[in-house]
Amino acid sequence: MAEYLEMAVSYDLNTGRGTVGGSINKKGQLDVLEVLIRSEVGAGKDESKAVERDVYHINIRWYPDGDVFEIKDDVGNKGLRFGILTRVFCQLYNEIEAEQSN
Repeated sequence: MAEYLEMAVSYDLNTGRGTVGGSINKKGQLDVLEVLIRSEVGAGKDESKAVERDVYHINIRWYPDGDVFEIKDDVGNKGLRFGILTRVFCQLYNEIEAEQSN
């Protein structure tokens, strides 16, 4: 495959906060998460059992040429994974809004 951009998301269930690292700036992270979340809407129910832990890790590779996502995680359930990503999306959005208003 062609070149990709990468994001590493860690989400602490106890604090409800996520951290994001990787090769994409904060605005780009927000854009990638938006496209990824929208692509999964209506994908159906995942009956897999979620892994219970305090901190979850989700690694996302985005191949812009084909708009393809490759996701690796330790969550165990797609519904929980996308719930976490939605929560992180909202967190990033609020952080960007706060930075722009200062």
